[in-house]
Amino acid sequence: MIDLPTSMRTVSPDDLVEWGVDADTVFATARANMIDFAVETVSLFDTEDGVLFLPDDDGDLYAGSLPLVDGWLAGLGNKAGAQPLFFVPGSFGVLAGVASSPERVCELVAAGREMGRLVPFTVPIDHPAWAAIRSAEAALSAPVHAAQYQSLHAEAEAGRLDEHAAELLHVRAADGIEETVAAWTDTVPTLLPRAHVVSMVDPTTASLFHVPWEVLDREVGLRAVPGLFPPRFLVEHHPDRATLARLRAAGRWGTG
Repeated sequence: MIDLPTSMRTVSPDDLVEWGVDADTVFATARANMIDFAVETVSLFDTEDGVLFLPDDDGDLYAGSLPLVDGWLAGLGNKAGAQPLFFVPGSFGVLAGVASSPERVCELVAAGREMGRLVPFTVPIDHPAWAAIRSAEAALSAPVHAAQYQSLHAEAEAGRLDEHAAELLHVRAADGIEETVAAWTDTVPTLLPRAHVVSMVDPTTASLFHVPWEVLDREVGLRAVPGLFPPRFLVEHHPDRATLARLRAAGRWGTG
């Protein structure tokens, strides 16, 4: 961002040309400008309370950029002796804390979700906060992908895009777990968004089953399409019978 007297403006490629520098130089300069503030916030972090909240409603502090400063998150974690996690509520502020206990993780996730924008914190499936984290991931991903889907769908309707854009859905599974799901329809060239699970149809029974993204990627080797963010992955024909059998075995069955 560029600080103007009464507003802020995003740096554009034209600015880089005018300044005669590359993007790496701009990012390095921006991070260097944040170092003193980052050091100050770490020094003021109260490990007893375990929470640092900087609302920064007017954006003058650029607090939402602190997680991008090298060593800032590590500094919080090292000072508290626990893994750090953060949330970016609104446009500029930051809520940071540490995973000092499963209960504290749940509290921070709940607080961050009430504020708005979430930066999910990854935990293993047996962690007490896993379900809350997965729900936060779904809540964060769905609206971003929805906007991208609308844009890609319009491109396809106008004849400027040959591939089908799959929609990312935020759903609640039968076991109560919230997650994201996207459909891969066999033989249809599809731009597939990254989802918690991908729905596929068993050709022998016409039954729908859901495959975890990590399993699908391991078996198929998904590749992101250049130039799309959030990333999408071009798929078309379902894999061979042996691979499909492994996917069915690793997946779970649904209806449809």
